[in-house]
Amino acid sequence: MKADRSNTSGISPVQTNMDTATAAPANQAPSRAPGAPEKPEGYVTGSSSSTQALRSTGLSPVTVRMNAETTTPTNKPFRFSKHSGPEIRFPLTPSQAAKLANSNAVSPFLESDQRVVVRPNFLPLPTHPGDPGFWKEFEDIVDFQIARRNGDLAAESMDLPKIFNGYDMDEASQAVRADFPSKWPTALTEQLLAEGAKIDRSIIPGKTNAEFVDGPVLLARIIGWAVSEVSPSAFACKWSQGRARPESVAWAVKNGELDAPAHIKAKIDEMNLARPEDFTAYEEGSPRHPSWPAMHSAASCASLYLGVLLDLTPEQLEETKKVDWAVAKFRSFAGVHYDTDNRAGLALGQEVIAQELPEVLKRFGADPDAVRAKIEKVRHDWYKYDTETKPNL
Repeated sequence: MKADRSNTSGISPVQTNMDTATAAPANQAPSRAPGAPEKPEGYVTGSSSSTQALRSTGLSPVTVRMNAETTTPTNKPFRFSKHSGPEIRFPLTPSQAAKLANSNAVSPFLESDQRVVVRPNFLPLPTHPGDPGFWKEFEDIVDFQIARRNGDLAAESMDLPKIFNGYDMDEASQAVRADFPSKWPTALTEQLLAEGAKIDRSIIPGKTNAEFVDGPVLLARIIGWAVSEVSPSAFACKWSQGRARPESVAWAVKNGELDAPAHIKAKIDEMNLARPEDFTAYEEGSPRHPSWPAMHSAASCASLYLGVLLDLTPEQLEETKKVDWAVAKFRSFAGVHYDTDNRAGLALGQEVIAQELPEVLKRFGADPDAVRAKIEKVRHDWYKYDTETKPNL
């Protein structure tokens, strides 16, 4: 097992460009203030119902859809299709969304929904099969699946926070399989309080030195609020771009529908996949909503709100980032998300909370300007945050 390493790279405010992703067109102005990101969407984990209806046939919805189409490489855009019901095009429109009403597609939000704060053009847009850089990013997820199957430790690919110390890659994958949305932020908060962290009274005044309502109760409230607040934006972004899950790409490569580089195809062939879901750590495979941005990642914004609400040491603040990053990264270990899904989700979640938290905390006696000032001290650039190393394959 490799020793954990401290993150020594500089963490800067979130940037909206990334070398390995396609930047938003210049004529699409983000709906945000300069220097700030925007809001994420719904938190949903995988469910066995995604394949239950076809389990008796040994086939999944992805298998049926792909087998019904050509099995030779084409120029047809390859997008998300893991849902029952009719095939749709992206970005999702009201008429397309109506077609999904009786399907098992998860939370098909539209950008026009009043709960959406951050929209796709705020983030570097995702790549798809055929785009420059896609196959390299996909291969990284393939390599993680090989490492996970080999029983590699999670610490061989990233710095782990304390709550995940000693996990191997499969244990890490299972930790974020069907976790309740507030599970890991709550565990992190409990850890920090046990270490002696206190509410920052320059942010939340409280009534006495032994405050409970504006202490632990407030923390519990904000954890739940944060997950629900980021969700609509995240799902609106998902259904706008329609990025296919890695399992669908792997299955299409296996069957010759996508013409991947030969060395990637060889790795896929060696996996002996019997169905798309076998690519992942989960029997049910990926959730039934598009891959980008990752919802687990969007919900992993504790480093922002705990950094504001608590008076943390630099080491504790870094630990909050490690937990957010781990919850996101573990979904790549599981084979259900690409790296840029995770980074987009983390950036989205951070931005939504940064926009909404000052007014929320105003109800508890906080000065919104003081909250904004502390937000700028603790926020960071998830597109530059990088503590992992590559697995030795």
